[in-house]
Order: sequence, then C-alpha cells, then structure tokens
Amino acid sequence: SGQVDGNGIAYDETNGYVTQLSRADMSVKVFDDMGNLVTQFTDPAITSGREIALDKVNNILYVASNSDSKILAYDSPYTLSGTVSASRTLNLNGQPWGITYDPAGDRLFVAKDVTDAFQVYNNPASLDGTVAPDSEISITGATRVHGITYSPVLDVLIVTEIGAASGGAFNMD
Repeated sequence: SGQVDGNGIAYDETNGYVTQLSRADMSVKVFDDMGNLVTQFTDPAITSGREIALDKVNNILYVASNSDSKILAYDSPYTLSGTVSASRTLNLNGQPWGITYDPAGDRLFVAKDVTDAFQVYNNPASLDGTVAPDSEISITGATRVHGITYSPVLDVLIVTEIGAASGGAFNMD
C-alpha cells in the first residue's frame, strides 16, 4: 500500500474497499479490491494513529489516536480527500490503542493502552467532545491491552495483551 508506519486496516465487503491508516503520515488511504487507490486524506490531528474501525451502517470511520487520548470520527470517509478535519472528536479518559465496531449492538470497543481494561461506548455516532464509556471491563492478570476485535457472527470479543513495555519481564509477553 505504500503506507509508512501502517497501522489500522479494515475491509468493507459491501464495496470491496480496504482502508488503511498511516501513523507517520497522519493519513488514510482507501483501495478497491484490485489494489487501486480510491481516495486518500490527511488530518494533522491524527498525532498517534493506531487502529481504525468502520461503522458501515452510519458510514463512519473511527481512528484511535493514542498519545492524545482521542478517537477521531470521519463521516462519509470514502468521499474525503486532501487535508480534512474529523467530523467529531471523542476525548477519552485514557489512551486508545485497538478499536473495533459491533454493528449489531451499535457499540465501539476500545482497548485502553497501559491498562488491563477495555471500554465500551454505546451509540458512538452520537458522541462528541469529552465522553465517558458506558462500561469498562478489566482483564485479570493483564497489564497492557492492545489488540481488540469483535465477531458479530460468533458474538465473540478477542482482546490481546502485550505485557510490560519495559523492565525485567518485558520480553516475556
């Protein structure tokens, strides 16, 4: 894809689009199923982009920006190009890393970096500004959750934990 420091990626099977985030370039590229670039946009507010999630029903792309504790929401992402600003910004009470969207429950799941927890935000399309999660779930024994994905078909949420970032046991993740 040519995305420098590519992080989040999502596939939209309804139109065959692959969307990928570049943390280094603060950009998002959208490709068709043949690998052709459909559109590309940049947002200087993506200061530490980590993961993306698509809400196909409401046509919203969510981008987790870790170091500034934000999730940026872009309405109609396939029509954006050039330099843009997010439609809405969700200011969280912690650093998001992985995010995933549940279309059946209209929920955004957020892995909260440097903690043992993930958060749940109901009806995320209606959120803007400083927001509080509808729930926060801690995972016993976890120290640093990162990856998160949800399968609506199986009704299963999978969360990965990377362990300590440094120190004596950092390589024992």
